[in-house]
Formats: sequence, structure tokens, C-alpha cells
Amino acid sequence: MELSVRIERVKESIKTRIVEATQKDDDKTITLFTEMLRDIKTLVHDVGEKLTDIEKKVGITPEKKGKPVASKAAPLAPVVANVVAAPEAKEEPKGSSEAKPKKGKGKPADKDKKKVPFARHLWSKSDDIITLYLYKFDVAQLPYTLDEVIGKLGVTIGSFKMRRNNFKFLDGKGGLQNFSEQSKEIFDDYNPKSEEELRKIVLDLLK
Repeated sequence: MELSVRIERVKESIKTRIVEATQKDDDKTITLFTEMLRDIKTLVHDVGEKLTDIEKKVGITPEKKGKPVASKAAPLAPVVANVVAAPEAKEEPKGSSEAKPKKGKGKPADKDKKKVPFARHLWSKSDDIITLYLYKFDVAQLPYTLDEVIGKLGVTIGSFKMRRNNFKFLDGKGGLQNFSEQSKEIFDDYNPKSEEELRKIVLDLLK
């Protein structure tokens, strides 16, 4: 009889007895489960015999059990021998002088660098004339943007705004009071000029 058929019969027998066991008293239940255990043991024995037959067919002898069977197509030993081991990572010396930069803390070399303060811009009369024009008329009539004019002056945006506010104060419209004598002189001399007159001067200075 085929092993699969025997397994199915035992399974059906176990199912039937389980149903009967739920409907009978305790003594009968013990008897039924004892019979189930016997059937299971029989099944295990038959499976063992079937496995023995399979082992004989594939050429596994008792002394070879537990040992890997080499494939005829690709023997295991040559494959393992051809595997190249990955090179070991070299450990860096702990006392290395080259420290790696840490995230968010900058490079170690930055600690040795001293911060150089920005050089203070020495405002010339030309700078003041251009700034006065920008205070009065902005860049609408100039072929430059405000950033381009500030770049030509060589000052920061903050420095430019402070100087412009000095002229605003001299014009009596608020602004910053700490103006220089030069700014006062330029304001007195050039403030009365028209936009066109002052623009011609500024364009010459920006060349």
C-alpha cells in the first residue's frame, strides 16, 4: 500500500475518534486516544521505512549519514577554495595627528585660524555723492541695480544703509544723527542739484 494512502487513512481514523471522544465518557476517551497513539506510532514506523528506501536509492549508507553529499555537477571543495577572502580593514592608530571633522563642529583646523575683522571702509567724497543720490532718487534712473552700486562702492549693505540714514537725518526726516563732517559738506553742496544734474555726476563716478 502506498505510504500516502496509509497517511490519509490514519488521519481520517484520528478525526473520527476525536469526534467520538467528545461524545463519550472519560474511560472511553482514554481508550480512544490510546488507539490514536498506536496508529500514530505505526505511521511513524512506516514513514521511517519509506525514508530508508529513499536513502538506499540515492546511495546514502549508514556511515555516510550526517555528511553532505557532493554534487556531481559542481563539487563543493573547489568552490570553497576559490572564494577570495575580503581584505581586512586597517585600524587607524589611536594617536593619529589627523583628526576627522565632526558634524556640526567644524574642522579641527578651524580652531587655529584667527578671525580677521572686516576692514573699515573709508568713505570718500565720491562714495557720499553716490549715496546721497540713492537716498534722494534710488536707482530708477540708473543702469545699475542697488546691489551692483553697493558692490562698486565696496561696502556692506548694512554700512550703506547707515550712511544713507545719515543723509536722511541731515534732510530733517529722522535717520541717524552720527553723521560725518564730510557727509554734511556733501549734503550742503549737492542736495540742491536736480536729479538729472546729480545723475550725470554719479554716472561718471560709477564708470
